[in-house]
Amino acid sequence: MLQYLVLCVLFLTYPVICLIREIRFLCRTRNCHVQVDGKIVRMEEKIPIMRRGRSEFVVEAAYTYDGISYSAPAFRRFRYSDYCVDQFVNVYVDPDNPACFVLGSERDATKTSILVGFLVLFVLMIALAVLNAEITDSNKRQDAINAAVSEMEEKLLAGDEDAFEDFVNDQVIRVVNGKEIN
Repeated sequence: MLQYLVLCVLFLTYPVICLIREIRFLCRTRNCHVQVDGKIVRMEEKIPIMRRGRSEFVVEAAYTYDGISYSAPAFRRFRYSDYCVDQFVNVYVDPDNPACFVLGSERDATKTSILVGFLVLFVLMIALAVLNAEITDSNKRQDAINAAVSEMEEKLLAGDEDAFEDFVNDQVIRVVNGKEIN
């Protein structure tokens, strides 16, 4: 049973973490709906600590809202191929907090990521439920076999010399007829 629990944790942890990250991002930026024109002004490379995987870039965008210029880093990190310096982009600003913004591609990708995350989580939960049913069924069959063997051993210890032969014949008949051991 411990292996099953470890398997569940391993398979469900990453999708749940990704889903939580996307939902948090959506909640933080839910009021960013006023579209303005912006420009990528800086990209800073972040190299992974162990130098494995690909580098990510912190993208800083500049935009003007209500006559005031803003320049701030985006919430997310991006691959280099997503943006380049001096590229014009759509920026969605929170009218109550103009320093809070979302790049257009971030906004579109978040909803898709949440949908895909829920779909992956649903499929994994169904697969784990089927696996759980198989494990439970296998355990029930093994328990029934163990009980039948114990019963045969008790009969042998009690002096019934035909107990083993009866046990084997009974098991062969059950397997041939496709009956489950109860």
